[in-house]
Amino acid sequence: MNQKSVKNNILLIYAYTFATGLFFDRALWVLFLVERGMNMAQVGLLESLLHAAILLFEVPTGMVADLYGRRKSMLIGTFVSLFYALFMMISGNFFTFSLAFALMGLSVTFKSGASQALLYETLQASGRESNYTKIAGNETALLLVSLSIAQWVGGLMAELSWTLVYSSIIVAQLVAMLLVWLIKEPAPPLPELTDASSSQPKRSTIGLWKAQIVDALLVWKKEPSLRKPVVLFVSLVTIMTVVIFYAQEHLKRQGFSTGEIGFIFMLEALLSAVAAKLAHRVERKFQFAPLFRSIYLIFLLLLLLFAAGQGWIAVLLLYGMGLTSTGLEPIFSNFVQARLSSQVRATFFSMISLLTSFGIMLIFPLFGAIVDRIGFSYSFMSLAGLLVLMRILTLKRPVSPS
Repeated sequence: MNQKSVKNNILLIYAYTFATGLFFDRALWVLFLVERGMNMAQVGLLESLLHAAILLFEVPTGMVADLYGRRKSMLIGTFVSLFYALFMMISGNFFTFSLAFALMGLSVTFKSGASQALLYETLQASGRESNYTKIAGNETALLLVSLSIAQWVGGLMAELSWTLVYSSIIVAQLVAMLLVWLIKEPAPPLPELTDASSSQPKRSTIGLWKAQIVDALLVWKKEPSLRKPVVLFVSLVTIMTVVIFYAQEHLKRQGFSTGEIGFIFMLEALLSAVAAKLAHRVERKFQFAPLFRSIYLIFLLLLLLFAAGQGWIAVLLLYGMGLTSTGLEPIFSNFVQARLSSQVRATFFSMISLLTSFGIMLIFPLFGAIVDRIGFSYSFMSLAGLLVLMRILTLKRPVSPS
């Protein structure tokens, strides 16, 4: 790819990321479901169904991206998200809502590993992969800004009509599909041909998919430097997801109004966008291993203080957790990207997403049950205890070669 094509690709990826993040129901879907007659047990089940879909389809869709192209995978995922919005808009029963959430989970899996791989390989095609952390940080920042705008604008739309909320999501996803269509996918590196490889018969699609899983597992086996960061990163992201969701009710019980809570989470997303934007500057000053350890321990400390905090002090601590976890994402992604080949890149990142979804499915309902018994403060402390346990279990595994 020439420099112009690389620049155009990056701009189109940025625009796609912004458009695909415009889910105007992001901070409202629970209220919408309750208004449509769902109880809280059904709401929780629908959320679990979304992550179950991610768990089931993350690796297969990651292999679609590796075998058939990142651009095609993103296009399919964005197309599927149209039906999520459509079913939400027309539904009035649990079954149709279940279809909507399952399709949303499927949509996420088609886009997750593929978008990261496409960005990295666009840069790699022009020898600019060293800029990946900076550009990936910009992309994450754009997504967070998009989600923040969607939270605010969606609230205004909902006061007029829920149909307006979901029809606007459909329009945004159609725009995203057009942007993906305009992206030029870099050609994959040509494998070295040998007499043995040239004489091998072509494998079936199922055979290729099996080979992808084997290749990803071989990466895990041959790259011990990836194991500890992946386990701890998945643990941190899982815990942060649980904290963000339950913090809404936690703050409400402390006396914050619904409007204040909406503003708090909009600002949290914007601050996280700044963290993602500036992550590459932090990465330049520190080696990955000590930086990763420091961020993990800072997050753990903030979580413990958040468990005991009240009022706006708790809000500030929540912001601190958002800044550290979001800032870690592009740094971690760059560390992993540099150790993967093009043939397994999307598959391996999809496996990371699969592990994260499994963790959320496991901890999310369990945490809710614990809250009902011992309250929020001790429950958040138990999450901190889980992070400590994961740190202890990985102490003897090196983060990176010394």
